[in-house]
Amino acid sequence: MKMRMARVRYHRCALVSAVAFILCCLMLKMYHHLVFPLDSKWSHFHQIYTHTCPFWSNISHNGTASPPAGLYTVHWNLTCSANDGTEVIPSHLPQSYQEFLGYRHCRAFPILLTPSPCEDDLYLLLAVKSTAVNVDRRAALRDTWGRAGRIQGRRVKLVFLMGRSQDQVPGHDLQQLLQWESRCYRDILQWDFADIFFNLPRKEVGFLSWFSRKCSSAQFAFKADDDVFVNSGNLVEFLTAHKPENHLFAGFIHSPEMPVRDRSSKYFVPVEMYPEGKLYPPFPSGGGYLMSR
Repeated sequence: MKMRMARVRYHRCALVSAVAFILCCLMLKMYHHLVFPLDSKWSHFHQIYTHTCPFWSNISHNGTASPPAGLYTVHWNLTCSANDGTEVIPSHLPQSYQEFLGYRHCRAFPILLTPSPCEDDLYLLLAVKSTAVNVDRRAALRDTWGRAGRIQGRRVKLVFLMGRSQDQVPGHDLQQLLQWESRCYRDILQWDFADIFFNLPRKEVGFLSWFSRKCSSAQFAFKADDDVFVNSGNLVEFLTAHKPENHLFAGFIHSPEMPVRDRSSKYFVPVEMYPEGKLYPPFPSGGGYLMSR
């Protein structure tokens, strides 16, 4: 009897292990399809763009193409110069920090690509931070939780927030690719500043300015990164209990805390950028937060 029970337990464990292995394989396959490394083959990148925008099915792997003349006007020169005043920027700081301090007074930048207009009955605007090479993530979002249309009868719109990418794909111009993607989906909002970590605050400021001027009809807005999953149905259901005219700000709120002073950290903040002994006020995690208009 004991031997039989042991065999039953063994077969159950083997079955559970087999199922777990199969699920892991499926998840790895999905992950490879949705999030591929930057050094992966151009053919994979080309296949995604061919799927998302038919224009690229006519372009060879080694060829290039330009949009029709007059379709887009791209202004590459920044309208803001480095601060040449009396402020002295410490030379001991890393170069990226010096550049940030030199241009921190810059607030407004030209818009290179704009999405379609916001509808008058727009209920929820999904604003997702992305960058040019993450075309696979944008394709996944358009087909899943970011799909534009209606959820529970309420209109939802998707917009990707981007700067000028400094990444390169051999033999192709990422800006041209992005222009054609914008033409296909009309859901890209791009500014003329470098799409780097230190310019994330400029995306926030630029989005809030555009939101108030060009999309004030939206009752709510949800900000997120392009590597997160959101149950948009639950999000809309949560919002039905709130009125847009009332103040709402929801997300993972950080309590007042000290800046990170560890130079090896991605989030290192020197005293030249934020004074010693001063706490940050409460702020939401940038991965996702919800607000009323």
